[in-house]
Amino acid sequence: MTTVPRSEIARIHRHGPVAASMALLGALIPAMASDGAYAAAFQGKSYTSEFLGEDTFSTVGNNYFLPLIPGLFQILETPDGKVRVTVTVTDMTKKVAGVETRIVTEDEDKNGVVFETTKNYEAISTKTGSIYYFGEYATQYKNGQVSGHKGSWLAGQNGATFGMLMPGVALLGARFQQENAAPIALDRSEILKEEISVTLPVGSFTGCLKAIDTDGLDPAAPPETKIYCPGIGNVVDESMVLTEYGQR
Repeated sequence: MTTVPRSEIARIHRHGPVAASMALLGALIPAMASDGAYAAAFQGKSYTSEFLGEDTFSTVGNNYFLPLIPGLFQILETPDGKVRVTVTVTDMTKKVAGVETRIVTEDEDKNGVVFETTKNYEAISTKTGSIYYFGEYATQYKNGQVSGHKGSWLAGQNGATFGMLMPGVALLGARFQQENAAPIALDRSEILKEEISVTLPVGSFTGCLKAIDTDGLDPAAPPETKIYCPGIGNVVDESMVLTEYGQR
C-alpha cells in the first residue's frame, strides 16, 4: 500500500502529559468563533464530491492525520464533563458498495447516559492514503430505549456515494464532501490552517491541522471547528477536547 512519507509533513512533538485543567481551554474555544465568519466567506464555493481514480481500498492504513489502525481510540469531552464521546477503530469490517470497510464506532454519553451510538464505515485508499467515508448506522436513545436511526446512510443506496474524511496529503484550502447522501447528509470540510499547536489535558501537540465542517443541506447551520494531530486523529471537536487516547 502506498503511504505518504512522514518527511513530507511536519512531525508531531508530544511533550508528555501535562497537568492541564479544563479551564485552560477557555482561551482556545472562543478563538474558534472567528472561523464562522471565515466559513461564511466561502459559502457557494465548490467542494470536491467525485474522487476519480480512487478504486482500490484497504481497511487498515496510516493516514497522517486520521490513522485507520484497529485498536486506536480517542475520548473527547466538554469542559464540564457532561458530554463524552468515545471513538474506537474496531476490529470489525463491513462490505459497503462492494468495498470492505473498517467499522469505527462513536459512543456519545450525556450526563453518563448513552445518547447515541454510531457505526462509521471507513476505508483508506491504497493509492493516495486518503480516508473515505462509506456511510454510517446511527442509533439514538431516549430513557434507555432506542428512539431512532436518524442520519443513517450507505454508499450505493438511494444515490449516495462515498465521501472523503481526510486527504492523504492535507493541503491548505482543500475543500471536499465528507458525505454525499442528500437528503440525509451532505457534510463538507475545508482545511483552514496547518502547523498549529494545541495544549490539551493530555499534553501539548504541534504540527496539527484545523478544519471547518459545514452542512451542505443547511447553509444557515453554524460551522463546526475541528483539530487533528498527527498519529492521533481528532483532538478538538467544537467544545469537546481530547482527554484520553491510545490503543486498546
